[in-house]
Amino acid sequence: MENFKEKQEKILFKSRIWLVVGLILIIITPLIFIAKKYWGLSYAETGTIGDAIGGITSPIIGLVGAVLVYYAFLIQLEANKMLFNQIHEEKIEREKGHVESHFFELLKILIEIQNNIKINDINNQNILQGKEVFQWLLREFYEYYDIVNEYYQKNKIEIEKKLDIAYTCFLFGGVGEYSFSFIQEQLKNEDDQLLKWIKNKFEKRKKETQKKYPFKLFNGHHARIGHYYRHLYQTIKYINSRQNDILSYEEKYNYIKTLRAQLGTHEQSLLFFISLTEKGIKWEKAPHLPINKQLITKYNLIKDIPQGYITITNPETHYPNVNFNNEGNSPEKIELIRQYH
Repeated sequence: MENFKEKQEKILFKSRIWLVVGLILIIITPLIFIAKKYWGLSYAETGTIGDAIGGITSPIIGLVGAVLVYYAFLIQLEANKMLFNQIHEEKIEREKGHVESHFFELLKILIEIQNNIKINDINNQNILQGKEVFQWLLREFYEYYDIVNEYYQKNKIEIEKKLDIAYTCFLFGGVGEYSFSFIQEQLKNEDDQLLKWIKNKFEKRKKETQKKYPFKLFNGHHARIGHYYRHLYQTIKYINSRQNDILSYEEKYNYIKTLRAQLGTHEQSLLFFISLTEKGIKWEKAPHLPINKQLITKYNLIKDIPQGYITITNPETHYPNVNFNNEGNSPEKIELIRQYH
């Protein structure tokens, strides 16, 4: 509004100047004819005085009028721009309000899913519920990984592959014919020796370790955490996909920061492992994924994992540009932030 008023005043000032100049020229023109003896003008040559004055002043009046119309057009154009910007800003504010409302509805659903996650004991009694469940899920995941890692001790393979196999077993269970049939289908491209190893080792480990767990070990958790992490992904994706004129990167980050506050160390640790598997590469590790869709680094989703908390591998090796434990942004991360939208 201030800028528009300044432009309006400048245009009006220029209009007044042109109007004064025009009036001066119109007044001066007849005086030229009155002082003809000084100019050597002859009425016989120039025609009647009225025609002469009219012929000379008409272009001046037309030019001044055209200039004034032009300035009036500029004022109207600025007014239209201001009105358009105001309408656009109101639209943006409405969109922001809709985004905020929808985000907190998604966050509410996520918290409800989190609170309703349960693990039953052998007698089907609810003994663990909510955030407490993730502590035990992470502990059990280490059991799965330990068995898979033991199989590959003599064969050096990428940790991502071992995590992928362990996570597959973690989802569908490690013991029982029903669970094993799912694992066979999911790992059908792996060698038969691995499948035999999985079947035998998980049954043996369960007998050795079951007493350390307050629930049935190696029964699978697809129904528990599959929905939770899918909804977490969709919520973050929703905010990330908003256009930059609706939400800036800083605004998006603040929304995700609110969401991240709901994730404990165990949830973030599981997210870290999931993101390194084939089922979780959409979080960041999918081939040719644009940097604006690499969600874990972009929003520091696993930044609260303490150093040394995960012993299988170092999260910083896989996500060097995550700002772990508020240590500050690296030069590489600062450059990434410049590119985020």
